[in-house]
Amino acid sequence: MNNEVTSTEAILAVCRKIIAKEGLPALNMRTVAEGCGVALGSLYHYYPSKKVLVSASVESVWQDIMRPLKDWDIRDSFVDRTERIFTCIQNSASSYPHFFTGHAVDFGESDKPDARRMMFRSQQQLRHALLESLKSDQRVSNQAFNEAFSPESFIDLVLTSLLALLSQGYDNCDALLEMIRRTLYF
Repeated sequence: MNNEVTSTEAILAVCRKIIAKEGLPALNMRTVAEGCGVALGSLYHYYPSKKVLVSASVESVWQDIMRPLKDWDIRDSFVDRTERIFTCIQNSASSYPHFFTGHAVDFGESDKPDARRMMFRSQQQLRHALLESLKSDQRVSNQAFNEAFSPESFIDLVLTSLLALLSQGYDNCDALLEMIRRTLYF
């Protein structure tokens, strides 16, 4: 057995495999150490607790899910990008079954503030990409936003709606896309 792991990425790759195959509840320090071929103490050097390991693993899964979105086409409309995000996340459900409905439950009561912060960080990439897309979409009406309804609050509503549709198992986001069209393009 090795005493050292080559990188945190190697550890997180093992964590993603465990999550994909058995779900987040199967993730524990001993299983990850065995998967990495290292002593349990070596793993604790990188992740001092299961809570820290689970948080990093959830964030890593989100990054893996979002990887296909890195190649945005600047010409995509806001609606196109929103649909692409939905489809990308929906397609990842086969790689990470029950991830979107189950991972929030796996954090204990005392860990929920940390889990919320970690999820917020994971979703910042999406929020930023959507906001940039909104700002670059030439078709958006100049009157779509005002002091009470800012682009940032709109993005928060869209992202929350997207994630809700996904967690509830919807096959498409057509109603959300239509709402976006009616809000932005008039």
